[in-house]
Amino acid sequence: MATREMALIGGAATHYRVTIPLPAVDNDGHAFAEPEIEWFEAMLLRVASGWRKHHFVGGAWDSGNEIFREPVAVYVSTIEEHRVPELQDFLEEACSRFRQDAILLELAPVEKIFLTKRKRIEAAVTVTAAEASL
Repeated sequence: MATREMALIGGAATHYRVTIPLPAVDNDGHAFAEPEIEWFEAMLLRVASGWRKHHFVGGAWDSGNEIFREPVAVYVSTIEEHRVPELQDFLEEACSRFRQDAILLELAPVEKIFLTKRKRIEAAVTVTAAEASL
């Protein structure tokens, strides 16, 4: 509850959910080399301190003249607001390395709360102590 209260009064940093659908191939249809994927994941780990990868899901986009369909790996993470410019710099470099005209970055504000086993145990002990005093 304290984390929620901190977020409501502005004491906590603003976080964003980051979603990056990364195509499986470059604009010429060539698969990305494994070292490039490893670089991408290492950089995302450095900027966002963690990520989840949803392996190859279907994607489509409209270029205005043609609809393109392609498999993408969707990377999802959460970052603090002050890291957004660093993330944008990293993705600009990724455009070059992956030979992409653009890489989509979706940002959505989220409230980030870590729940741990220890806090749940402490909460249970507090309730038990309160009940004992009745």
